[in-house]
Amino acid sequence: MKQEIRTKMLQHMYNYLEEKGVNKRQILEGQTITAADLSQDDKWVDKLTLDKLMTRAAQLVPVPDFFYQLGVYSVLEETKGFRGKILRLTETPALVYHEVAILSFLYTKVYLFNVLRTEKRSAEIEVGPVAPHRISFDNCQYIKGLLAAVPQIFHYGLANIEETHCAAPESSLKPEQINPKTRYGSSKCHYHLSWPGKNN
Repeated sequence: MKQEIRTKMLQHMYNYLEEKGVNKRQILEGQTITAADLSQDDKWVDKLTLDKLMTRAAQLVPVPDFFYQLGVYSVLEETKGFRGKILRLTETPALVYHEVAILSFLYTKVYLFNVLRTEKRSAEIEVGPVAPHRISFDNCQYIKGLLAAVPQIFHYGLANIEETHCAAPESSLKPEQINPKTRYGSSKCHYHLSWPGKNN
């Protein structure tokens, strides 16, 4: 099995399903990966396995923005407890975004994050696939959830994301998924992020 996606990402999905009241065993039916595999933080799987499991998970939790919500949940789970406290003491949302290209290598080898700009309350980031992989609309929504969650680690609201370019082909989208302000079929997804002040 190719080492492309760290199982930590799947662990968060597994826990998300449990919180939604789903029998987690359902997601692993017919798959080569096991619950024991998911318990190992340092194990990696191929992207095809991730996509199959995430598609199955979306069927078990039929909400329109499942992949976005899963991305948000994954970041907040990863930064709970002591790790989150350290981040809040030493970092800011802008600094985390500035380091996102490096941080992404801890979890995935199929997407390249390129930070174009970071400011106190905004950032601009591009995400492209590593050949021969592609970014589907569902992949894009998951990435947007990951990025949107960063300010919430610091008790700000979720980041607002404007996507000017998307790597998913427009022909693969449902009419209600198409944003007229986004150019689809691009080589990379291009995100403009902004976030509000801290919640009291």
